[in-house]
Amino acid sequence: MPESNVMMEVSSNQGYTGHQIHVCNFAQQWEYYFAWDTKWASPSLTIAELLTSESRGGRSTWGGGLACVSNLGNFAIYTAHVLAAANTYACGRMAWDPTVPAATVDREWAAMTFPAGGAAAVDAVADILGRSWQVYEGYTSPMGIGFIVGQDNPYGCAPKTNYTRGGGEGPGGAACPPVIDHGNHYWMNPCDDYDFSNYSKTGLGCDRTSRGVGSRMIDTYAPALREILDDPARVPEEQLLFFHNKKWTDPVPAYYGNATVRLFDRIRDRHAGALDELRGMAATWGGLEAALGGDARFAGVRSRFLQQINDAAVFSDTTMGFYAALSGL
Repeated sequence: MPESNVMMEVSSNQGYTGHQIHVCNFAQQWEYYFAWDTKWASPSLTIAELLTSESRGGRSTWGGGLACVSNLGNFAIYTAHVLAAANTYACGRMAWDPTVPAATVDREWAAMTFPAGGAAAVDAVADILGRSWQVYEGYTSPMGIGFIVGQDNPYGCAPKTNYTRGGGEGPGGAACPPVIDHGNHYWMNPCDDYDFSNYSKTGLGCDRTSRGVGSRMIDTYAPALREILDDPARVPEEQLLFFHNKKWTDPVPAYYGNATVRLFDRIRDRHAGALDELRGMAATWGGLEAALGGDARFAGVRSRFLQQINDAAVFSDTTMGFYAALSGL
């Protein structure tokens, strides 16, 4: 819409990313979005440029904006998880200036929130925040797999089952386990969310390529970007399964080292790596006890890390168990 001023809506609310029980900082996610080159103009036309007025170096005549779904509730600590307040701050900070680095935003918030902890606390908190988004995706939905947090939704990319075979909403109409959180989007239920990610015995992922059998969504992108997204060898890894359907046994770069492994193994290894990183994040927070132990918030965050570690392992076991049973691998 070259003649229109536009706004982008994001969510600082973790309704789909761990309910503010899990640390999941969005400054890095939004930075990724802002830097995305749409390739509708030369030499570039990033999302940040589209949202920013010409008077501030952007491409929009009057400027656009950023709207955030709020993450404030009725807890004593408004965001429930202390570290989730970093998302509230990032929303305002990055709406004002979408070019500010996410790392800067996180350090600013950490310094204002934990001044008594000094430089060590700022460094540790900024490190935790900077890693958390990719870690959450790692043990839930890496490589662009998509939304798998417990909601039967028929509006995704997968072939519609019409509740055939087993009378359910899973692959081929298979019956799925009940949604134990009543659709609150916390626990993983990949079978129930088959429609978003198109699992089958042979593979997974949505075919949105310009020459495929799916939605051909890639046709809506600029030609230069379309060429990248259409090519599974060039599409960013974190978007591979959003745009391409791949076999479980297709070779892909390994998560560790320079080897090539099966797609199934790559997803499994990323789950395991993310769980290891999460334990490291919790240990980093634990190392602040001398600096922050007198702050009641320290124990609260430590307790939430304990729950996150437990629940993340359940998320991963549920998801990888489903993939293994479906694929036979």
